[in-house]
Amino acid sequence: MLSSNIHIDDAAQENDMLSRITPEEAAYNFRKALDNRLIKGEDTAIIFYDLLRLEGHINNLIDVFPGNALHAIAVKANPLTSILKYINTLDVGLETASLPELYLAEEAGFAPDMIVFDSPVKTNDEIRYALNAGVHINIDSLGELQRVERLIAGGASHGTIGMRINPQVGTGDIEITSVAGTYSKFGVP
Repeated sequence: MLSSNIHIDDAAQENDMLSRITPEEAAYNFRKALDNRLIKGEDTAIIFYDLLRLEGHINNLIDVFPGNALHAIAVKANPLTSILKYINTLDVGLETASLPELYLAEEAGFAPDMIVFDSPVKTNDEIRYALNAGVHINIDSLGELQRVERLIAGGASHGTIGMRINPQVGTGDIEITSVAGTYSKFGVP
């Protein structure tokens, strides 16, 4: 993992923390990785993380929402165990959208009460696993709620259950990516 160290004064760096990475910063980090032989000929993909910028984004998230909220970072955006372990040191949780993501969260050392399992297509086995693991589970439909009730009645439950509510307030600027329109696979209308 490399962190950008472009020469920026402290005030500018603080203001710049949440901005996009510039082409100069990307080129600097790529050159540094090449110079230090961190990229090998057999590598087919590389991922650069700026841990200071990541921490800045997370601190911004914490500042924007109430302190009693579970601030959860999406595993799908940070699928590397070493990055998840770093995120775990920042006292935030993880949002998982699949059982493999839930396994990554557990492997990274997150406590069950710091993990949210949130997928609109959970199987009974996935729900049972999440209930027994004691994580937070977000329900996306009334049918799923009935399945969860049956699993709890069968003895599977140590977690908490939430329900994703879809306010259906509009589609936003990009209709195809909207999750809050009159039809959405996400949440109960």
